[in-house]
Amino acid sequence: PVTLVTIRSFDPAMGWVIFGVVWAAAILGSVFTAIDFHKYRVLSYSCYFIMGWSVLVRIVPVMRALGRGGSVLLLSGGLFYMIGAVLYAIGANKKPSVHGIFHIFCLAGSLCHYLMVLFYIMPVT
Repeated sequence: PVTLVTIRSFDPAMGWVIFGVVWAAAILGSVFTAIDFHKYRVLSYSCYFIMGWSVLVRIVPVMRALGRGGSVLLLSGGLFYMIGAVLYAIGANKKPSVHGIFHIFCLAGSLCHYLMVLFYIMPVT
């Protein structure tokens, strides 16, 4: 969702750079996972980490563009994703139920980002 805000709301050149980095990381992470998840686990996770934290490059203009409500949804979604990832990394091999909990956090993060796009990006376009 951040790529939508960065391209549309400020400095289009930097927005396209962020867009390129995020989508390159998404593709690379998916390819590493598809080839051999266990062998390339660190590379895959690194790509997903880059995707999640790339917003920090331009967080102030993004938050200005989204306003308070949109910013809360953006940051809450990111927090849900990160908590889920940490729980998964810590306990995935110890308890099978952790995988389900990870997906609940992913759904919560996705819901926050969906609502951000629905209420704070779509009405402006």
